[in-house]
Amino acid sequence: MTENTKHENHRESPRVSLDGPVQVRLSGEALEGPGQNLSQDGVYLIAEGEIEVEVLLPGATEYRKGHLVRANQVRDGALGLAIRFS
Repeated sequence: MTENTKHENHRESPRVSLDGPVQVRLSGEALEGPGQNLSQDGVYLIAEGEIEVEVLLPGATEYRKGHLVRANQVRDGALGLAIRFS
């Protein structure tokens, strides 16, 4: 991969399609940080640290450790989660 290609898509590793369910377990640790804004519907804060997770890929028998790097709502009731493996 050339540096130009890496810069254009911001990815360090190539992606492949994945078919099948992926299971994610969240750690029970708490994060804390300064609140940025508050509404009746929710709160936005900036927290130091990482949300550690374990991921079970299709066909795997063991979980892989990683941490959540991004979460976004893709539609009502559905989240897109980006996880970097440790």
